[in-house]
Amino acid sequence: MNDRSRRIGASTAVLCLAVPLLSACAWLGERTRPVLYPPDFEYIEQDKLESTMWLLASQVTTLDSLLDSEDPVPRDQVVSLLKGIERSANQLDTGGRPTNHPLLTQRLPGFLHTVRRARRAAEATPPRYFQAGTVSGACMSCHAKRSE
Repeated sequence: MNDRSRRIGASTAVLCLAVPLLSACAWLGERTRPVLYPPDFEYIEQDKLESTMWLLASQVTTLDSLLDSEDPVPRDQVVSLLKGIERSANQLDTGGRPTNHPLLTQRLPGFLHTVRRARRAAEATPPRYFQAGTVSGACMSCHAKRSE
């Protein structure tokens, strides 16, 4: 067996051992999380956080476009978007329990309050949209551009 064949064989052996080991580590993380964190702690998976945030960004952008249009504001669409934003944000709400995202734990209740207030104002007769216009501003408490 030449040197190149030995290296390929060793690399294959390492790969064959690494894949199951990494899979076991992922499984181990899920199993040990309840033991490592206190009972009132809620771990939010990064995938869930990112997908929910992207959905919220899309919904808020659509809301801003509706409110910024020259056309009359379509009340049913504004209310529907605000309900959708509230549903999306509620997916991340832990009811005040601490999470692995402390800024989210701290600021999400205020964001939800802003969205609910905007929805109630849009549902009123006559509808009021000022509060709906503040929803994207509420995002800036966490997502403000920081100058470098």
